[in-house]
Amino acid sequence: MIETSNSPPGAHGHTSLPVLDDQRAYLASILESRPLYIGIETTNICNAKCVFCAYPKMSRPKSVMDMDLFHKIIGDYAEMGGGAVSLTPIVGDALIDPHILERIRVLHDHPDITGIGLTTNAIAWSRFSKDEQRFIVTSLEGISISLGGPDTESYARMYGVERFDRVVASIESICDMKASEGLDTNITLAFRVDRPLDALFSDPRMSQFRRPEINAIDSMNRFSNWGGMIAPGDLPKGAYLIPPETDPQLNLQRKSNPCYVFSFAPEITVTGVVSACGCMNAEVEELIIGDIRKDHLRDIWNGPAFRKLKSNFGTNRLCDTCVQCTHYYDSEDFLGDPALRHFKVGDNPWLVMQRDAPEPAHKLLATTLDSIARMGQQRVALYGAGAFTRKAMTAGLPRSTLDQIVAIVDDNPEMLGGLVQGKPIVSQKQAIAMGIDVVVLSTDQYVDALMRKSQPLRSCGVTIVVAGERCEGDSCDVF
Repeated sequence: MIETSNSPPGAHGHTSLPVLDDQRAYLASILESRPLYIGIETTNICNAKCVFCAYPKMSRPKSVMDMDLFHKIIGDYAEMGGGAVSLTPIVGDALIDPHILERIRVLHDHPDITGIGLTTNAIAWSRFSKDEQRFIVTSLEGISISLGGPDTESYARMYGVERFDRVVASIESICDMKASEGLDTNITLAFRVDRPLDALFSDPRMSQFRRPEINAIDSMNRFSNWGGMIAPGDLPKGAYLIPPETDPQLNLQRKSNPCYVFSFAPEITVTGVVSACGCMNAEVEELIIGDIRKDHLRDIWNGPAFRKLKSNFGTNRLCDTCVQCTHYYDSEDFLGDPALRHFKVGDNPWLVMQRDAPEPAHKLLATTLDSIARMGQQRVALYGAGAFTRKAMTAGLPRSTLDQIVAIVDDNPEMLGGLVQGKPIVSQKQAIAMGIDVVVLSTDQYVDALMRKSQPLRSCGVTIVVAGERCEGDSCDVF
């Protein structure tokens, strides 16, 4: 299971294209004629009132997409080559859609649709019969379940409704179905919380969510502002808005390339209006690039409205919503993300990125600690008492592996004397006095810094190894 802090294969396979040496050039060549995938907002009605979402402030009429329009969208997309489809609305919840089963059936049976995914709060899951639930889970390539914390109170603070127990029951039902049917459906839990993320992952109540059927646990306590629609006062204490750039010129300089959300999928809203942004806002005219009731999706994707919107990045013509938005991420960085190196037309880019993400903390540590145990060295300490260590030690390390860890080394004097899962936090001097044999640099980001800081340990003959490295032979000192 992948656990991250602030993120069945398609039945019909993928269209094979030659992979260029330059990943960005390869992806850009796809985007010249088509999106990486599409999002369809089949309803903009929701049964939650999330404090970090613009739904409570939405001015668009609440409605459900008619099936004729849905068929038109799929037909246009198929003529562009088809591929993956997301049924995640900009706002709303797909499981409320009265036609959701029919829509999934249409997509599942269409030869040009390679995979179906959606994000849901799972509140409405119980309205479906067992057979209908099984059909949904077996038909989806990926399902992400959004929830507000591991307890009733934090859930209600973030989601504005008291539905925690119902959501937990929905997660258990989906996991049980995946296990009993032997499915490959990718299940992600997306926690949106008002607490430090290391506190979330170390909370013992998180154990109920660490089932083997769950592929990833994502977490976030910092939120974008929906192009200025969300204010700091909308969030409870412990949840934060990403601060905007206050210098207008620096803001434009930072936003010199189109935002990454313009690079992978348009969002086709419930009325057929197409928004360039499927993440933040479909309320404003400046983000609308076409109407699929009137034009073909290909013409909208290649049309003047979309070209103009992208060309305005880095200039004083950038639309006000994008100027204010704190969700911006440079499209060049997105297209160059190493996790997309295996993307092919027909893939869902988010599932590709998840599959190619680094191993989660507990797996990296388990790999190294197992190899240390085979060498016969039993007195092991981890270096670093931060989020990586805390997540690893609460995310499913076997008891035998946990027993190898004698202490946690940290250089912050304020942490000394504390505990992480019952293991004492000690200084380097104390670790040397304890007769530690091996220290594992417990990080995936600060290896070089910890390597430099660990010099006193190395000078005293302590073996140093990086989490994820295997010790071989009679030594595992990687430095």
